[in-house]
Amino acid sequence: MLVNSKLSTNTWKQIPFPSRDVVIIQLETSGGQCTVVNIYNDNTHDETVDALERFLNDNIQELRPAEGDHMLWLGDFNRHHPLWDEDRNSHLFTAAALEASGELLELVADYSMVQILPKDVPTLQSSSTRNWTRPDNIFCTEHTSGYLVSCNMAPEKRGPKTDHLPILTILEMSTTASDESPSWNYCSVDWEKFRSSLKDSLTELAGPPRVLETADEFQLMARKLDEALCRTVESKVPKTHPHPHKKRWWMEDLTKLANKLKQLHKTAHRY
Repeated sequence: MLVNSKLSTNTWKQIPFPSRDVVIIQLETSGGQCTVVNIYNDNTHDETVDALERFLNDNIQELRPAEGDHMLWLGDFNRHHPLWDEDRNSHLFTAAALEASGELLELVADYSMVQILPKDVPTLQSSSTRNWTRPDNIFCTEHTSGYLVSCNMAPEKRGPKTDHLPILTILEMSTTASDESPSWNYCSVDWEKFRSSLKDSLTELAGPPRVLETADEFQLMARKLDEALCRTVESKVPKTHPHPHKKRWWMEDLTKLANKLKQLHKTAHRY
């Protein structure tokens, strides 16, 4: 589970959970506390769901201190049910599968959670049969759905050689950003204009080139050179805010290629 570095570390914390298959973070937002529970549930047993039920029973006051606070359960639940899978996948709705899904649904009902990823939205393509199914899901507290802007899978962001699709969920809540000052974007500099401006600044501050005969002259010219460089950087180098993913090697050509790849992903998924 990754948290954007642009979020202030004062506005979120991790809540320890007694299993490596669950990660919980809690954020301070404009809509109250929002607890995000990231879950991986094995398809052969219900140990994770059982552990989640026990943890919720013992810690619900910490996870949701006030009635207006929010909870989201999301991840790979590895469960199939007519409430979210496509009807054509009825071969997956075996008695054992429905019984396993029933335990999850009981927990969802106990805590007044609702499903916000719409039914019939597939999230996984089988590597062998190429069939689309829905093992992943997202549930939230009932009143949280009022903050929902969108929730859908994003085929254009599917990673190479992966079978799951990313799910993008947008909630209309704000939180405090970390303080990061803008930096100089030297990749976008027009170096011809930079050199011309620097030459003019050096001529104005230091005059024509000449031999420096004393240490004092040398120190004076060093200060003027530094001032000329600062002036030129201020006037010719644009500023940029730190990239949230810290891709210092990223460039505009890669952005164009990434957008082209997303369009190809969308087209491939459509057909």
